[in-house]
Amino acid sequence: MCIFNPVCGDALVVEHNGDLYSYDHYVYPRNRLGNVLDTPLQAMVESKQQRAFGEAKASTLPPVCLSCQYLRACNGECPKHRFTRAPDGSPGLNYLCPAYKQFFAHVDPYMSFMANELASERPPANVMAWARRRDVLGAGQRRVGRNDPCPCGSGRKYKRCCGAGIAQQT
Repeated sequence: MCIFNPVCGDALVVEHNGDLYSYDHYVYPRNRLGNVLDTPLQAMVESKQQRAFGEAKASTLPPVCLSCQYLRACNGECPKHRFTRAPDGSPGLNYLCPAYKQFFAHVDPYMSFMANELASERPPANVMAWARRRDVLGAGQRRVGRNDPCPCGSGRKYKRCCGAGIAQQT
């Protein structure tokens, strides 16, 4: 997804009149690169203005982002969403940051398992069986019963959600 790319600028937009803009979320006069009727498209795409636009994604991150353990995953997300202040008061924090931190913390064990499977030349799809054992049986936790709420948080019973098709765990 482009929002997680380290730099911006791969989703240019051409308006009906031929005007080319740096990005589809930034159709503003300051982001106009030119017009396809007047300037070759390649020249605008490779322009200093477009490169600076793309590189600004990383160079405008607040200090809290630069030290975040999830920076390599989100890269500050889309600059269009950076309109809140960081805890230190610096501008430019993505308003979705707390949710992304929660999400990345949740998926980290699964992604790490899949990365290890790939590194060991095993199918990353092995994560499915591993996740069932990890999430349903838990490490030292009570096993989930078929009529218990599903641990995924869906609100459905386990037997109708993640437990569908799995033999009852006893």
